[in-house]
Amino acid sequence: MIWLLYLLAILLFVWTILVLGLVLYSYWVAKQRNSRTILRANIQSTIQQAIAKNGSLENLSGKELGSILLPIGKKDLICLRDCLVEYTNGLYEEEIKVIRDTYDSLGFLSSDIRTAQKGSWIKKSEAAIRLGRIHCASAIEVITVLLRDEDKEVRMAAVCALADIGDLRSVPSIIYALADADGRQV
Repeated sequence: MIWLLYLLAILLFVWTILVLGLVLYSYWVAKQRNSRTILRANIQSTIQQAIAKNGSLENLSGKELGSILLPIGKKDLICLRDCLVEYTNGLYEEEIKVIRDTYDSLGFLSSDIRTAQKGSWIKKSEAAIRLGRIHCASAIEVITVLLRDEDKEVRMAAVCALADIGDLRSVPSIIYALADADGRQV
């Protein structure tokens, strides 16, 4: 009978540890989310200040903007990368070029190209979408290879990325993929 009490005590202890772990994890996630929200706001504000100082985004060089943003986003480079990609929404091609140059100067462009070539299916998809959002014409060949990937999600991301880039060189590849000429359904 005493062994049953020991067993219950051990189960209660394990349950308490699990609940405490979940509470601490929830607290950590909330803190992380809050710090990323603040970092995003700081990055966007810094870009706006740089634009105000230089008159327009086109008057900035990618390296200059990168050197301004790196000290702010150094703690969370993924957040910085994602902010740059999000910032392209609604921009003209000349403005996107500055963001793309900044993206390249911070090393994100080469990282995304490597990931698109050798990552897992989810990483390939995410990298292709980012390359498309920043209109990276130099990545067309890499993204075109993804049209023949075994994963449907990767192929679909590649089609979307090529469409976002909008380069005429990618039209035949998109048509080929959508026509299901290789026997795979996009």
